[in-house]
Amino acid sequence: MDFLELLRFSINEQTVVPASEETDWDDLFAQAKKQALVGVLFHGIERLPKERQPLKNLKLRWYMSAEKLRKRNEKANKVAAEFTAVLEKAGIGNCILKGQGNALMYANPFCRTSGDIDVWIDPQKAVIRHDELCLGDERLHIKKISYRHIEIGKYHDVLVEVHTRPSFMNNLIHNYRMQHWFEQERGRQFCNQAELPGGAGTIYVPTDDFNVIYQLSHINNHFFYEGIGLRQFVDYYHLLKRARNLDRDRIASLLKRFGLYKMAGAVMYVESELLGLDKEFLIAPVNRQAGELLYREIMLSGNFGKFDERRIQVSGKIGKNLNRTRRDLRLLRTFPSECLWEPFFRGYHFVWRLLYGNI
Repeated sequence: MDFLELLRFSINEQTVVPASEETDWDDLFAQAKKQALVGVLFHGIERLPKERQPLKNLKLRWYMSAEKLRKRNEKANKVAAEFTAVLEKAGIGNCILKGQGNALMYANPFCRTSGDIDVWIDPQKAVIRHDELCLGDERLHIKKISYRHIEIGKYHDVLVEVHTRPSFMNNLIHNYRMQHWFEQERGRQFCNQAELPGGAGTIYVPTDDFNVIYQLSHINNHFFYEGIGLRQFVDYYHLLKRARNLDRDRIASLLKRFGLYKMAGAVMYVESELLGLDKEFLIAPVNRQAGELLYREIMLSGNFGKFDERRIQVSGKIGKNLNRTRRDLRLLRTFPSECLWEPFFRGYHFVWRLLYGNI
């Protein structure tokens, strides 16, 4: 049993046990950590016949890692609900992007590797100063303001990013169209309430039709800026399976309008050919060429590009920009628009931060 076989078995409760019995469990555990899928694969391991499971010592290590994830999710759920309550009290519309909302789509909502909490807010209702974010009675220190979000560091020991925009595109024309759409959609997304497991409380989450566009743009953004792992594609797998009643013609029209249609075809290759998603759930035709490139990058880079050995090991902004330029050149032939526009967006963001970054 290889990594993809175990992953497909772990994310689909109807999948039969893989036929191949020869398994390198140490290698699978290493890949699970690289792709931030330890909890997801352990959920699958628990469904395997006992004689097909890893040996006791490794299974115990895997179990301990999965338990840490469960506790992190419980903490993140509690903080997400508390932060939502603070925003509601201050009269600030909001919703949780990805994260704890995505976990609700899993058969086991505690197996997903949780990261920070991303909260999209109505910036017109909040008071944003140079170093302070005022949310009613709550005063939060601002570490950094960028075009997309405000970094406030930890809130009750969990990292929180407050988004004024959910995402962006390098292509300034596509980005203008996307930001206009976000503004149109904001009110609808801020009233879609969801109950967190274990009585943690309630949050607001994006609607499925919004989410399939937004999360694809999130995948696109991380792919070009630093690399992305399979964790986000497992999220997207569950989202597409749940979003059965999409207006696919409208979704396709929006994807083309935002310059995401080719990336959608690449993502559909990963979802269908590698993760086993049924064709009925796809939102675009499979693009095999772009999809194979995407999958190679996923496996080489790991979660958010942290394991990419091709990166230049230079710290600071110089190293970051050098790596970004090398990445643009590597991906240019398949995805020319985002790669060619990236230096222009970098310049645009620099000017934006001079004007608005020190509010």
